[in-house]
Amino acid sequence: GKKMEISNWQMFPPSQRIQKIAERGIINTFNLLKPENLSLLVKEAKNNSIQNIFVRLFDEDISYYTDGFITDNYFPEVVEGARLIADTIGAKNVIFFTPENFVLPSEDISGIDKYKSIQVHFIPVKTRYYPAGTKHDLLNLANKKISLQTDSGFFVDSSTLYSVYNALVLRTPNIDRIIHVSGDVIKTNREMRVRIGTPVSSII
Repeated sequence: GKKMEISNWQMFPPSQRIQKIAERGIINTFNLLKPENLSLLVKEAKNNSIQNIFVRLFDEDISYYTDGFITDNYFPEVVEGARLIADTIGAKNVIFFTPENFVLPSEDISGIDKYKSIQVHFIPVKTRYYPAGTKHDLLNLANKKISLQTDSGFFVDSSTLYSVYNALVLRTPNIDRIIHVSGDVIKTNREMRVRIGTPVSSII
């Protein structure tokens, strides 16, 4: 297929990045039961000078494999999406919470080497225990492992950051999502890229 053109998002001021996130209609799916408008969250975090971004690289529910799939297959894109958000709100720390068996790629491959004034931390999580990725869980881990001593932050998952990367770096419209499909009515659990609004009957 045609090679995607990479856009330099740093040429846009934070206000324009937030506007572009809003135009793409990106939703933060960190809490699947309460998805939120990402542009409003970013704007609020910037106005409140939020210093810490918490990135969950796995699914909160161990029966899902959407965030985990995106982390395993699109880790550099997720890392760049996190850097974009951190730079936009002026955060000082980005904390990635990984499955305990996660193998971190080298910094030049993952894109971690692009983080300059932003501190990056990786904290392994025992994801076999449920729940393991709530805001409360991640805050407790961060305060314990790296002595962050905070009770607030910007929480986001790998799926959302992948959407941010596609929208602002590749400049593609937000028309589809990667989802995990499982259950008794299908032969094999699988990950699928589907158009937003696709009826469940068309998927299974």
